[in-house]
Amino acid sequence: MISGIFQHIPFLANVTVLRLTNNKIKRLKAATVKKFKRLEILLIDSNRLPTLPKEIESLNFTTLALDKNFFKCDCTTKWIKHWLVQLKNKPASNKKHRKRVL
Repeated sequence: MISGIFQHIPFLANVTVLRLTNNKIKRLKAATVKKFKRLEILLIDSNRLPTLPKEIESLNFTTLALDKNFFKCDCTTKWIKHWLVQLKNKPASNKKHRKRVL
């Protein structure tokens, strides 16, 4: 769980790139996601995440890597599929960044 790591870091609101690949992360808390105000690139692939907090939908990514996690497939996570499809089809807001969902 990464909430303990980020709980007392005041500069999270200014982070634009976060690479958490291959860290055995099992949970991403909603409270942690809410602290990311400028996050554009999130690489959280190759972990052990079974789900994501719904608050992640409010972030504006240019790159998002989620592959090689242990996402469960049931009614509680159905929204993730719809969100990812929508995110992938949404044009990038900044022309220098092409939106990528990995």
